[in-house]
Parts: sequence; C-alpha cells; structure tokens
Amino acid sequence: MADETANETPKAPGAEPQRLYFVFRDGHEAYAVPPTSVVEVITKAEATPVPFTPDWLDGVISVRGAIVPVLDLFRYFRLPSRISNRRNRMILVGVGPNAFAIWSDQIVGVETVEESRLEPPLSNLTDSLLKCLAGQFRMEDTVVYCIDLRKLLEETREQVKTL
Repeated sequence: MADETANETPKAPGAEPQRLYFVFRDGHEAYAVPPTSVVEVITKAEATPVPFTPDWLDGVISVRGAIVPVLDLFRYFRLPSRISNRRNRMILVGVGPNAFAIWSDQIVGVETVEESRLEPPLSNLTDSLLKCLAGQFRMEDTVVYCIDLRKLLEETREQVKTL
C-alpha cells in the first residue's frame, strides 16, 4: 500500500497544495482516509463475532480467503450513542501488509482538500479519537476527521496487548 503522503495531488505552478481524501459517514460522524489506502468497499457483508475480543472489534470477515478484522469506529472512539443503524457497507483498507475493515453508513466520495483547509483536531474530542487523527477539515456544515490509519492500527494493537 502507498504511504499517507501519496494522497497529495500534483501542484500546478502557483497553486495551493492539495490532498485527496476518501470521505465516509458513520452515523453523524464523517471520516476521511487517503484514497490510496482504500482497497474496496464491501456491501452486504456480515461480520462473524469473535469471542473474548474488545467491544470495538465487531468480528471478522473473509475477503477472497483472507480473514480480516472489522472495526467499529463508533465504539472504538467512544462516541455518544449512534443515531443511524444503516451500516450496510464496510471499507476495506490496507496499511502496509495489514488490512482491516471499517463500518460505514454512507460513502461520500473522494474530496480534494486544499492544505490551508486542514486544521488540527479539536481538543474536546475523546482521547482515543485524538490519538488517531491527522487533522480535520470542514465540508459544508460537517467536520470531517482525517484518520491516520497507521496510528489507528498501532493503537488497536496496543489495546489488544493489554487484554
């Protein structure tokens, strides 16, 4: 998989640097990841529960013979109760040789974001969310959280080690 900097778009002379993000929603929250890390969007998949795992690990799925964990970002980031329950998509992402799936209600699409629109995360967010963010940007009236997938993977591994 390509690294996080691979989502930079080529710059025209005098143009502001831009980044590409794959944007999706889970309930009222909007998230963004580098499009180069998105392997595919899986529809109509069911996660098979795995006993004795953290509550944010929703289970596993089989993708062409590979067993892939499914993360529930809502529970992982310890956000207030979910409004929507339309979770009918999983986003399969790759971080180096590792792959995992993330639940999503809605795929927004790929957005081009000028670097000047990127902001540091707000300090009032949950610690688990703050540890995994590369920043945020606004899209209309919505704050979109840019997830650093490497940090998310590292943090989930640390949490599993402490079990």
